[in-house]
Amino acid sequence: CVEGIGTFESLGFSMSMDLKPQWGCFGGVFTASKDSTHAQLVVNVAGDLAPVEFTEVSFFNLEGDQPRPLRRYSVEYVTNSQGYREREIPFSKPANVVRILCMGDSFTFGQGVRPEDAFSRRIEPLLDEHLKASGRSAQSLNFGVCGYCTRQERCCYELDASKYEHDLVLLTMVSNDSLSYQEEVKLGWHDPDKNKGGLVERLRSQMDSRYGDVGYHGCVEEIRKLDAACRKRNARLVVVVFQTGSAVEWRLLAKTVGDAFADGSTPVLNLADRLLKIPFEAQQVHYPLDGHPNETAHELAARAIARSEEHTSELQSHSDLVCRLLLE
Repeated sequence: CVEGIGTFESLGFSMSMDLKPQWGCFGGVFTASKDSTHAQLVVNVAGDLAPVEFTEVSFFNLEGDQPRPLRRYSVEYVTNSQGYREREIPFSKPANVVRILCMGDSFTFGQGVRPEDAFSRRIEPLLDEHLKASGRSAQSLNFGVCGYCTRQERCCYELDASKYEHDLVLLTMVSNDSLSYQEEVKLGWHDPDKNKGGLVERLRSQMDSRYGDVGYHGCVEEIRKLDAACRKRNARLVVVVFQTGSAVEWRLLAKTVGDAFADGSTPVLNLADRLLKIPFEAQQVHYPLDGHPNETAHELAARAIARSEEHTSELQSHSDLVCRLLLE
């Protein structure tokens, strides 16, 4: 453990181990009760303060001494030399490649899914189908940063992502984009005594927050700034509302952004028509209290963005525009 970083004691049995500057080996045994039907192994490694490698994880039946077959699923978060969850990509764009920059927060980053399952990677082969007739291919780069709000995403584009030669920018929006985490703390939405690394308390606090009370007009202004920055670099911006729920904050976000750009100056694609057709539980990432999209939701988002299946008339028009921008 690190001073000031909480543990998962509220979840039940937990163990704390001291982190040292040198590499070292640690081990532990956790036992779930026999009647526990949702036992999970959750590891909180002091936020992002230390690199950690997990090996030799085994599950044993309480009534035997043989390890149970482990249904393997693990997610690694590996960043490139620029600090993003992306491959090592040169700044210059290869010939006959249409490059897309995906800006956003943890939804874009792909929290809870493998990098190849995030929508930013899945749209590449789907868009290739639209581009192959012109002899070109798509390259989509992930610039998602967990916890970023729209203002921070705009700054990320201007200061960092725009160094990469590109043609199109996809800005993914979610219901907590109106404020940064630091601004939420100032509003008293997070109890600092409970939320220093405590995932469950952080999620509970976020669910109690009222982003709708703050509104999304500040996001609209940031989108206008981002659109201007994109046009200055001869690129176009498309806003994608990654609406996974029907709560008031989601509806207000979609309406505010949709109304602001109803003239089509900046195309807005709302994924609600796709994602709300399936139960919210089927879209969630694997941790029960975590509302991040899983592989199913990322796949649906990629197909909606790439216009690879049938859509409603409204969604069709916006997706057609995305493809036209790519084909120009």
